[in-house]
Amino acid sequence: MEGLKVRSLEVTMAGAAILNSDPNAGLAVYPPHEFDNILGLLNELPAPYLESLALDWRRDLPESIFAFTIPARLTRLVLIGACSTPRASVFHAPLTYLELRSCRIWETYDQLFDSLSALPGLQILVLDGAEPSDVSCPMRDVNSVDLPHLRVLELQDSWRGTEYILKTLRVPNDIQLTLTLPLDGTSGPTQWSRMAHVLRSIVPHETLRFKKVVIDPYVDYSGTESAGFTFTASSSRLLQASGMESSLPPQLRLKFPWAEADEDRQRDEAWLIARVLQAFFSGPNKAGLIMRVAHPAFRSVEGWRGLPGVLKGAQRLHVCSDAASGFIALLQKLPFLFKELRALCIEGADFSGFLSDREGITLFTGLVQLLQVNQGEFALDQLVIVNCAVGSEAVDALRRMVGSNKVHWDVGDGEHVEDLISQLGEWMI
Repeated sequence: MEGLKVRSLEVTMAGAAILNSDPNAGLAVYPPHEFDNILGLLNELPAPYLESLALDWRRDLPESIFAFTIPARLTRLVLIGACSTPRASVFHAPLTYLELRSCRIWETYDQLFDSLSALPGLQILVLDGAEPSDVSCPMRDVNSVDLPHLRVLELQDSWRGTEYILKTLRVPNDIQLTLTLPLDGTSGPTQWSRMAHVLRSIVPHETLRFKKVVIDPYVDYSGTESAGFTFTASSSRLLQASGMESSLPPQLRLKFPWAEADEDRQRDEAWLIARVLQAFFSGPNKAGLIMRVAHPAFRSVEGWRGLPGVLKGAQRLHVCSDAASGFIALLQKLPFLFKELRALCIEGADFSGFLSDREGITLFTGLVQLLQVNQGEFALDQLVIVNCAVGSEAVDALRRMVGSNKVHWDVGDGEHVEDLISQLGEWMI
């Protein structure tokens, strides 16, 4: 039987793109009304040349795909919004890249692990909303699944399901790990403690000496910012392995979306962020820590109250937008906590805006007062001002206090931002 002479097939709701195995044939594009014909071809013919298959079309992928034959060259499979069965031939191809989003493939976790054990060559695995349909099925002890070549692992599942998957997979300890976990009734102290234990079993303790940490609002798969937060960290062990540390991907990213947006929950988010940080930083783990905070939960001192124990000893801090005013207000109250702070970057802040916890005091005034009154508590080696609403006179005043060669400013016109980031790339996040 003559097979499909197709090397790559990508289908979205907007249309289908097919790259033939014949380099002279070029790229063929088909409108959505041709989907039924395309699906018919996929069912009727094998695909011996197929290397990449990406389907985002909210349709079932039948067991009869490719006439029940395994596409021997298929290494990349992306399914979004599809339902299928682990018996489909695509799950028995020599995949190195598997991405499943909003899919129903397996009925039980046992079936999931059976499928993964048959894919030892996987390098990238994304399971986002692809948990088994029978979540009530007991999670029993199973043999570990070895994925020795895995470089990237992304999971979005329940706390229980995520823990089960992480405990079962055996992966390299320098993996890039992204977990999206719900902030709901299942995320109590017990779950946090167990998850921290599981993460430490995957990423050995010595690699948890993270050097860079970023706390941002939660951004979902579509790129929309919503309630929740993201914790991103890169370990110093990985960073030291390259002279281009800013170009290295994060080793650990934890995403926590709220079920609904609620301003009152920002205080809770701040405490949850502190709990995440405390799970990873203790004692020497904070040495040389660089932290970037851009979450709105930190616009007030109240939001920062859970972090002093973590921030104490931090040497470089990067605060963004509203979080800057909260941090300056905190510094005014507790300057002794930051004796080791040597570099402070303020990004996207309005220096004329008032501090939320100090009536009538602007961010600029608060920073000046801090530098004047607490010179013995800490001494900045670098003050960086990026994309802020601040005038040259204010910057000149800060330079007189900190030192002209210690204050770096992008001139406020946006044209010098890249130069500034390049100059300070060793710690700018």
